[in-house]
Amino acid sequence: MVSRRAPGPSQAQGVGELTLLGTDFVVSLFPIFQLNIARSMRFYRTSLRIVRVRCLLAGMLLGLLSPKHGGAQATLPISPSDDDSQFWATVQFAVPLRERTDLILSGSFRQGRDFSHPVYETGGAAVRFRLGRYFALSPIYQFVATQYYAGVHTRENRLSINGVLSIPVKWLIVDNAHQFEERLRQVRNSNRYRNRVQVEWPFRFHDANYRLFVSDEVFYDSAYHAWNRNRFSVGGGKRFSSNLGIDLFFMKQNARFILPRDVNAIGVTFRIRLDRPIHHLP
Repeated sequence: MVSRRAPGPSQAQGVGELTLLGTDFVVSLFPIFQLNIARSMRFYRTSLRIVRVRCLLAGMLLGLLSPKHGGAQATLPISPSDDDSQFWATVQFAVPLRERTDLILSGSFRQGRDFSHPVYETGGAAVRFRLGRYFALSPIYQFVATQYYAGVHTRENRLSINGVLSIPVKWLIVDNAHQFEERLRQVRNSNRYRNRVQVEWPFRFHDANYRLFVSDEVFYDSAYHAWNRNRFSVGGGKRFSSNLGIDLFFMKQNARFILPRDVNAIGVTFRIRLDRPIHHLP
């Protein structure tokens, strides 16, 4: 067995000094350790506050952006204004097929959004049958494209039947037109009835043929089961030859259930006609 001896006085003194030095070292390290802990806690609290502020700012930013971007995807970009100013241009080309039968080719263009953007284009064909002295009947086909508002585009195939009764009253001519339309559209199909009454005054001035006219047209749309549109027009025209006539007019539209509701338009119509039937041309 190995026995242990008790330490002597010198050894005890050395041990005491080592203990004292260790204690002083630990005591000296404690303020540094305490300072580091305090710094860490302050850094943690500061970081937490920064994170909270960042989250709050991000939430406020998303709240501001969501109505603008999210709502724009869910709703159509409709203009806040219900009225519009437009320019209308139409070209009609009449080709005689027989003595009392004409082929009518036509195209229209409208510049809207206060004359700044194209909003309406159409092209079509009709065959006009003159039945008797005062009545004409025309089946019509038209393709219509509209873009009244940015990002809102519609396409339509329109099948119509038009009947016009023309009655001379002294020096005036009174026209009453009835038109029934089948509208095949992307949104939904519908039927429409249009009734137009026009009073025309043809006259000669300086060996040239002129005319003044005023008309009013009302629309009944099955999509709304109501009379939803009225167009009032006034204008005049000149016939330059047997082949060419030009009309200038102003049109005022008032409507319900559709946009744009109120439209003020100025327009021009070119009427071109051949002298002889197309099958007699070379």
